[in-house]
Amino acid sequence: MDTIGANLQAVRQRIAIAAQACGRNPEDIGLIAVSKTFGAAAVAVARKHGQTAFGESYAQEGVAKIATMADPAVTRCPRAVVRPSDDGEAIIEIRVTGEP
Repeated sequence: MDTIGANLQAVRQRIAIAAQACGRNPEDIGLIAVSKTFGAAAVAVARKHGQTAFGESYAQEGVAKIATMADPAVTRCPRAVVRPSDDGEAIIEIRVTGEP
C-alpha cells in the first residue's frame, strides 16, 4: 500500500477507536483531508483510497486541482458552496458524494 493509503487507513482506525470510546458510531464522523501543499496526483491517490472530502487554503489551488481530475463527478462540481471564512478568505466546499 502507498504512503497516502496507509496514512488514511491509520487515521480512520484512530477515528474508529476514539468514536467507540465515546459511544459514537465511527460512520457518523467525517474525515477532511487537507490537500494544501500536495498536488493533484496526491489528491487522486487519496480519492483512490476512498477519500472524498478535501480542505484547501486557497480557492485557486483547489480549482486547479479539481480541473486536473478525470472524474466527471469532480470536474463538474455539482454541489459547490462558497462562503466567507472568519479571516475574510473564501471557503469552497464541494460535495462529490451527492450529499445535500
